[in-house]
Amino acid sequence: MTKQTVLDSCDRRKRGRWDTLLSFWTLFFLFGIPHYDLLHSVTIEQTWGFLATLLTVSFVVAGYRRKWVRVFGYCFLFLLSVGYFLTIMSWSVFHSSFTVDMALSVFETNPGEAWEMFGKLWMALVLFFVYYAVIVLLVDKLGKRYGGRPGSLLWWSLPIVAFSVHVALFFTRQSYADQLGADKVVSNTLDVSSFPVFGAFAEAYNNRRDVRLFSSYLCPLPAVSVDPEAPEVVVLMMGESAWKKEMSIYGCPDKSTPVADSLKERLLLYRQAVAAAPRTASAIPLELCRMSPATGFSPKGLSDNVVRIARHSGLWYTVWLSNQGKIGRYDNTVTAIANCADEKRWAAEEISEPTSFDEDLLPLLDETLRKHSSGERLFIVMHLRGSHVNVSERYPHNGRFDKFDTGDSKRDEYLASLLYTDFLMGEVIRRLKDRSAVLIYTSDHAQSRDADGKYWHSESKEGVDVPLFVWHSEKVSPAFDKSGRVEESFVSTSELYNLCIDYLGISGVERKAPNDSLLVLVRMKEAIPYADLPATFRDQ
Repeated sequence: MTKQTVLDSCDRRKRGRWDTLLSFWTLFFLFGIPHYDLLHSVTIEQTWGFLATLLTVSFVVAGYRRKWVRVFGYCFLFLLSVGYFLTIMSWSVFHSSFTVDMALSVFETNPGEAWEMFGKLWMALVLFFVYYAVIVLLVDKLGKRYGGRPGSLLWWSLPIVAFSVHVALFFTRQSYADQLGADKVVSNTLDVSSFPVFGAFAEAYNNRRDVRLFSSYLCPLPAVSVDPEAPEVVVLMMGESAWKKEMSIYGCPDKSTPVADSLKERLLLYRQAVAAAPRTASAIPLELCRMSPATGFSPKGLSDNVVRIARHSGLWYTVWLSNQGKIGRYDNTVTAIANCADEKRWAAEEISEPTSFDEDLLPLLDETLRKHSSGERLFIVMHLRGSHVNVSERYPHNGRFDKFDTGDSKRDEYLASLLYTDFLMGEVIRRLKDRSAVLIYTSDHAQSRDADGKYWHSESKEGVDVPLFVWHSEKVSPAFDKSGRVEESFVSTSELYNLCIDYLGISGVERKAPNDSLLVLVRMKEAIPYADLPATFRDQ
């Protein structure tokens, strides 16, 4: 062997070592992304999950020459890439780790909403495939170089088994010690595994199961009475993603709410309303049920809601009209409340030629008012699509609503969606003005804008700054007529429960504790004072 041959061999070994080190450190960084939320925070759970990933990949590399190990490895890396995609998505959209209420939103979405969301997140999808391809290629390179050495597969199996048993036993013991029971074992264990995002899905699945078992959780209701002076019709209009900053009734210079503006003398206007939560899955239950941000969200608390109480009175006929999607209709948190009504109707099923716009609810409302025009009391909840993304698809493009020209196309679309909701409100009021009636309008949560001007859900002050006002017809009894008033103090929409009970004239029900601390339930588990929230989406 010549001296040059020896030098060439040394160079190849040196290049091989550097190549291995580069591959290893690249994998080390890439595997850390799904666990460390883009390196924004470090917890012991995230570190354990990261260690589990490194141990499992080492096992795959060691046994790479065996076909079943390679198949296992490809599946493992695919699931890891899904976690990466969901992490990127949640950070890019919400500046937050993937949470339980996000998982609920995935479960409860419909094909149309899913397609809209993917249309906005195409870059995250591209990164998903790139990420998967890169980690597969790197593991393949290391596996071909180091796989198959004697005893290596057994050597890497032992620490993986020991680590997995330790984590499972630790969280089983902790879950029962905290009186969380077996339900939490899976989700807590997944939180420290290679797939932490699936821990959120496991907990969301438990919530959905509890909702499906809703009837077994029905709380007893006391005997109640109804004030004979109460309005004949109470309509609760639940908007979607309405941000009061963009509404002219709250000072926006662009006339996005002309109907509400013209009715100020008949309104009780809350200037400082704050949503109970920044996402629908938890916001609406916190608004319509006795549970509050302070007590936290629990599917077992869904039965104590204003719809069921009104129906229980025996004097209110309750109707739920929804323009939300069909998929998830039977087992999501909002539907559990809707199912307490005497009558539940979804526009997508009832209308022969639905437009997908919120005005599809008007024929259902007309039919309800026509059937109950003899003085029977009506409590009607109208659940809108409002200004939900994609906002440009929430209103007809006929020149009546898409007329704003502020030089900001995204804002123009958002203003048009608010103008359309305002038009719908006017149509409802036109049908109620000759009866003793009130209309309560609010939104589940608000929106905030990112650096590109897009409107998103947000765990910020802007993300929970919502409208709240009550319109009164001229035939409402003076005892219930609060028109012309303006409430300047802060109020949480978690107190909508009490507001509805008051307008329904129901007594005998214990009032919900006021949310004096103005707590907002974030990620379905953490109650944060409104004052401590970041100001905007960009500050998260």
